[in-house]
Amino acid sequence: DSSVIIVVSAINQILGLATVFDHAPGRVHFLYQYSLDFLLDIFTCVLKSPELAGTQDHLQRLNIITANLFQTVYRRVSRGMLHADKVLLALLLMRISLRSAGGEPSYDAQWDLLLGRSELFASKTAHQSPPTALPFLTSQHMGAIIKAQKLPGFENMLDIMCARPDQIKEWMEMDNPEAAVPVLWEDPEQKLTAIGVAMNQLIVVHCLRSDRLMASAHRLVAAAFGDGFMQQDKVIDLHDIIDNEVSSSDPVLLCSAIGYDASGKIEDLGVQTGRPVTSIAIGSAEGFSQADAALTAASKSGRWVLLKNVHLAPQWLGNMENAYTHLNLTRTSGCSSHRSQSQPSTFTVCSTGNSSG
Repeated sequence: DSSVIIVVSAINQILGLATVFDHAPGRVHFLYQYSLDFLLDIFTCVLKSPELAGTQDHLQRLNIITANLFQTVYRRVSRGMLHADKVLLALLLMRISLRSAGGEPSYDAQWDLLLGRSELFASKTAHQSPPTALPFLTSQHMGAIIKAQKLPGFENMLDIMCARPDQIKEWMEMDNPEAAVPVLWEDPEQKLTAIGVAMNQLIVVHCLRSDRLMASAHRLVAAAFGDGFMQQDKVIDLHDIIDNEVSSSDPVLLCSAIGYDASGKIEDLGVQTGRPVTSIAIGSAEGFSQADAALTAASKSGRWVLLKNVHLAPQWLGNMENAYTHLNLTRTSGCSSHRSQSQPSTFTVCSTGNSSG
């Protein structure tokens, strides 16, 4: 049955995401930990997309599900990431998409160059002076070019540059070189797709203007997912998130830069929605006991509990997780009062060394 194939294909997509997210993001920052339940919630949301209601064609439905899946994963995960890490998430999702969709190369060699992973690209290159036609190149430029020439299509990169030194020098001095990258690769059969061209442009920027690498990476993501893919996390609507994306059994963690107090957002939202808020500062024995009592009471009354400065007591968060598990089991067994499942009961606020964008 075609419907079964669609669901199985979508499940394979999300299980692939779950496998990657179980390992990759946590290596970047200790807060980037995502459970399978988190991804399954995203999957459920994607399957309820209104775009599917009027679509009967099975292939079209699968395309809608797949596109919405990657977009929703990026939107929900990126809002809790540091600004500089968001493009890394988008690139990770792009790699997963290319591997699963087919019809497009995996670009493994290019990724190995950018990440310096394989022995072919990780080893240091012997010092080589720039050609006389390109005296403005540094030893770092030459090292990167020598490695890039091991990629298909880039074998004659240095010769191409020597043929037009003035153009290369002018381009390297541009403020936004990623917008007009010169073609320093060969594609005689015109086989490169838009993604392939954007990937090659990223390689050129990596070699000659590494300071604009992130900007060039944005263009690569746009070639793969569309111009609007990374624009949806610009403004965070906390009210919408609470209403539509989390339940009363999901605590919400807000991480802010040092010197900025994110708790005001919750207090203002409580006033806006008419929700009573119990605010507790964590860091003392008295605060711990108050928090435990407030969580127990909130599980019955439906009040919001705002726990401030939880970064001062990371070990206590483990106790809070155990308490949440117990409260959820109790609620499931019918031993506690029912209340709205669309509203979280706990907001925890911590401070980090960087802004999460």
